[in-house]
Amino acid sequence: MDLPDRRSSSVATRLALAVTYAVSPLSLAPLLLGGLASASGASGRDVSLVIGWAVALVAVVPALVLAAMVRRGAVATMEVREQGRRTVPYLVGGVCTLLLGLVLLGVLPGGQRLAAASALWQAVTTAVLLLINRRWKISVHLVAVAGTFATLAWARSAAHLPIPDGWLVVAALAVPLVAWARLQLRAHTPGEILAGTVVGSLLPPLQLTLWAG
Repeated sequence: MDLPDRRSSSVATRLALAVTYAVSPLSLAPLLLGGLASASGASGRDVSLVIGWAVALVAVVPALVLAAMVRRGAVATMEVREQGRRTVPYLVGGVCTLLLGLVLLGVLPGGQRLAAASALWQAVTTAVLLLINRRWKISVHLVAVAGTFATLAWARSAAHLPIPDGWLVVAALAVPLVAWARLQLRAHTPGEILAGTVVGSLLPPLQLTLWAG
């Protein structure tokens, strides 16, 4: 009688893992920044540069660092579920995101620098998460996915960029999907999921409003 339940649980776990790695902070940043650059009117060449730099600095470099940590046995998985082992990934992510923002300031013309602003403020958010992590574990996945939705919503409502409805719908649906995945894998408590969602929803609009001001 237990076999169907175990099989169902195994399928759910594999699906949760797929969601965790597909909709991760490493994959969301290039998509978000490229989308912001495109919506701001950047040329195809500039959008490609934004995505390329984002992939290199905030996806490949952190992924290589995480893979090296897993190989050394410093962490169990690239998700880094151990609270005490998150300092190095946070520092690497923050520095890489800061560098990305500075690069994009040089790449994008003056009126199309929202992607650069978003990258710079993501570095600030990473610093905030580093401070929070000293006392309490928080879901970075939810910070990233909720932050993506909040940034797109702000860009459309406050910056009046032509963000497609489909982008907002997909980003909104991704929030509960990722929350389910992290809970299914028992990587976080409901409180950690909620905290990540709140931080991701509030910080980007506040930061971008300060930038615009």
